[in-house]
Amino acid sequence: PIDLTFGNDLQNIVPSELVQLADPDLEDLFWHKYSNKGLLQYQREERPKEGKGPFVCCLDVSGSMSGEPERYALALFAALAKQAVKQHRQVALIVFADKASEPMVIDSADELVKVITHGRWNVGGGTVFVAPLVKAADFIEQSKQWKQADILFITDGMAYLDKPWIAQFKERKRK
Repeated sequence: PIDLTFGNDLQNIVPSELVQLADPDLEDLFWHKYSNKGLLQYQREERPKEGKGPFVCCLDVSGSMSGEPERYALALFAALAKQAVKQHRQVALIVFADKASEPMVIDSADELVKVITHGRWNVGGGTVFVAPLVKAADFIEQSKQWKQADILFITDGMAYLDKPWIAQFKERKRK
């Protein structure tokens, strides 16, 4: 809701107006307001219909993710990517730790299996968020077909991002 207005749209009526129906003395008032579009109701802003678009997944494969956490993260990515490929959506994967890999585009089930069974990523052992975020943003900006892509971030931890960098990235995202 963005404001209050008057009308007779039952799904947007303010709950206090509906209370009038419970009181026999006020029920006629409710129906009078209803017929004259005079009930207090929420004015809602329409959300634009957004389809399921492309996404770039940044997947943490740092040392703390080795073993079971990495398997769970890869399974999550595989499930999401499999569904997206079935829907003819574009998917890219960037694995990261200290460094980030180049984006790997997944456009078929075979490609998905090849990517997730790769195993050795050679991206270091620590966790740094800047490199994968920058690579994902660069990749999205390079092509019209990726312009509306989301960035999905799968990690078990935290890494430091300073406030000026965050502000700069948010501005880049806004543009």
